[in-house]
Amino acid sequence: MDVVDRVQRAPDGRVEYHFVIVDYLCTVRAGVAAHGSDASDVRWVSVSELAAHRVSDKAIEVILKAVGLKAR
Repeated sequence: MDVVDRVQRAPDGRVEYHFVIVDYLCTVRAGVAAHGSDASDVRWVSVSELAAHRVSDKAIEVILKAVGLKAR
């Protein structure tokens, strides 16, 4: 498990949004992946494909930690 926060500020310095993200590793047992209202798509990709999908460096770091790999 890992906890990451992300703050987006407006040009005037005020906070536009502040997300606290709790990431955890899980195992798929059944079902179909579905996105929530905050995303336009969902898909399973390999770790090596993450950067091609514009996943942030911090998110890649968290994912590598979860699957037991070292950050590059």
